[in-house]
Amino acid sequence: PQHKEYMNRLFIPYFSDIIGNKRKIRDIDELTNLDLIRYVDYRRELKSKKTNQYCKPTTIIRENNTLRSFLNWCYKTGRMKKQLTLPTIKSKENRFDDDGNPVFNDLSGKRDSFTRDEINLIFSTLKKEIANEINKHTKRRKELLYNYISILYECGIRPCELRTLTWSQFIGNYAEGGLFVDVYSRKQNEKRSIALSPNLVKLLNTMYEQQKDFCEKHNIPFNDDEVRIISICNGNDEKNHYEIKAVNELDNGFRKLLDRCGIKHTNSKVLYSYRHSYISTLVQNETPTISIAKQCGTSVKMIEQYYDQSS
Repeated sequence: PQHKEYMNRLFIPYFSDIIGNKRKIRDIDELTNLDLIRYVDYRRELKSKKTNQYCKPTTIIRENNTLRSFLNWCYKTGRMKKQLTLPTIKSKENRFDDDGNPVFNDLSGKRDSFTRDEINLIFSTLKKEIANEINKHTKRRKELLYNYISILYECGIRPCELRTLTWSQFIGNYAEGGLFVDVYSRKQNEKRSIALSPNLVKLLNTMYEQQKDFCEKHNIPFNDDEVRIISICNGNDEKNHYEIKAVNELDNGFRKLLDRCGIKHTNSKVLYSYRHSYISTLVQNETPTISIAKQCGTSVKMIEQYYDQSS
């Protein structure tokens, strides 16, 4: 089912226009390497309806990796007679528009931040849903989403950075608050420490104890160097199977939450928007720009360029 979802989300919409007929799993074996080349060429030239810009190479790479895993699965399970190869995409390409500007612009700072009312509405709605939820699995996912957005909102960390953090990187008692240490930023290619508020330290300690108790109860090894902070404790009493599993994607659940809150978002308001809300709040509170840059792992120039400095 997971691979079928990938197939429907990525593969079919593009091939329906290029090849002419939607490819179903039952006739996936009809695809050729030429079809994949046409797919990638088509994806390169597809512009966003909102920004009228070409898709960034990193996005195409991510989609290709998803398709590659799907095609490998089809080959290993006998659904395809031969293994297909997707063209290699470079993360940086020198492509320019008619005015000589780079086609793949960095959109950091250009997404919308959440207003205070929207943030309160999101948290209150999610709290009510958690309290009223009957399904255990759905309840766990919503609780994890609540913790996830709370951390993003409280310290301005990037979602991709947060998902890779392990418990060994959390120091819960430091200068009347806490720290995330050695947070690696691929964008800046460096590590930094992130200051945590007392409220956030309290939440993280609660999450840590819950995960540890779950592992002890079900005889699961718990290693601070391996267990990630954003993990979900899965349990199936009928099959007597229990695991603590790192979570890499909560975007779909968050978009559905915004829909239930009546917040219009398209692609402008996402989980990353909490980072912009955090930076905007610090700027409005007249926090020194250099301090914001160190906390958030970005440059002073970026903050001055994209955030209102009128205060």
